[in-house]
Amino acid sequence: MTASHKAWPYLAEALPGVRIIAPDLRGRGRSNTLPGPYGMPTHGEDLAAVLGALTTGPVVVVGHSMGAFAAVVLANLFPERVRSLVLVDGGLPLQVPAGFSDEDVVAAVLGPAAERLNSTFPSREVYRFFWRQHPAFSGDWTPLVEDYVDYDLTGEEPELKPATRYEAMAEDTAELHGGASRLKALDELAVDAQVLRAPRCLLNEPAALYAPAIWRPGRRNCPRSGSGRCPTSTTTQSWWARPAPARWRRACRKPWPSGRRPTPEFLSR
Repeated sequence: MTASHKAWPYLAEALPGVRIIAPDLRGRGRSNTLPGPYGMPTHGEDLAAVLGALTTGPVVVVGHSMGAFAAVVLANLFPERVRSLVLVDGGLPLQVPAGFSDEDVVAAVLGPAAERLNSTFPSREVYRFFWRQHPAFSGDWTPLVEDYVDYDLTGEEPELKPATRYEAMAEDTAELHGGASRLKALDELAVDAQVLRAPRCLLNEPAALYAPAIWRPGRRNCPRSGSGRCPTSTTTQSWWARPAPARWRRACRKPWPSGRRPTPEFLSR
């Protein structure tokens, strides 16, 4: 919800022969001065504009978390821009507790993030210390992670603030649970799609965002959606909605012998 293009250097390192286009979404990073409205259709239009400016044909679109939802809507609104999708822990209907309303989902997501977005930090080192306590980074702090954290700050010391605009996160979060554009995009899914899921949740909880058995090979309906074509997944292997081009499947794996890696263009967020 609050990430930037700085989340993708690891992918760039893993795919040295692949062109990667990784924009900051509206309201995040250095796109945080762009005005609303926000929401998945707006992000889809923004991404299509980026692709129109930087590419000449359809690309493989990789989206993580909220970016996966934006990727699905992009593929629906601008199918000529999308060759296939890789949805990383997002894009399909959220599995929320029974009885949860849209407002409950927003509150659950916004609560922890809202406090950070409304805080100021006296120095970059203080902000790094804040993130070093996070279970995702506490045992795996690297220069790339530090670069990601530093980029997330705007302003000058001692009044540094996280870059993401609160109103952008609030508007986008409200759409993730029951947004009509996202459900329509899933119902009309017309490109190859692979889903990758994390086995644990954001704070290293054993209950992941998506259950491992929610998609099965040959399953025809997405959860809580009327889709006739649903991408399916597991943490250890992948099933495809349709047979995907072998060159793309190979491009997502490593290592590759030098000089043999294909070079499709990736759009990632």
